[in-house]
Amino acid sequence: MNCPKCIGKLTEKVITKTIHADVCYLCEGIWLDKGELSALIDQDSKDFLYDDLNSAEYDGSELKEFAREMNEKEGHCPKCSTVTLVKANYRGKKGDLLIDQCPQCEGVWLDACEIQKVRDRSLVTFVKRLSMLKLYMPFIAKIAKQDKENRKKGPRTPS
Repeated sequence: MNCPKCIGKLTEKVITKTIHADVCYLCEGIWLDKGELSALIDQDSKDFLYDDLNSAEYDGSELKEFAREMNEKEGHCPKCSTVTLVKANYRGKKGDLLIDQCPQCEGVWLDACEIQKVRDRSLVTFVKRLSMLKLYMPFIAKIAKQDKENRKKGPRTPS
């Protein structure tokens, strides 16, 4: 399939048994068939970890200006070929994000950086941060205990 936004070709990337994304290595966009975006976010939320999209490859960080241009560019559905993608709201915790969607097959095109923006708007980010905090809690408790003991001993005198 052709990339809907640039001259690249889409390559299939198996994410899970049921989710196969088509990615463009040129503009770092991602095509997800109908229901796959929701399934990916649900899977992320269930496992509290991101499914492997090789986010370093597809985060678009080195392509910020290009990503902005791609987001504004009109594209055609890679599945339906002649159908023009329309902007659709993706709703999440932090408000709306405009993504491209095919009105015919309901597939979703995410320009570079948008997969991370979608995830940032989901519960996944909160839960992931919470689970990281749980990892550090024993260390934080140990430091707090040592600090409390040091205060009981009083100020240190120079040797």
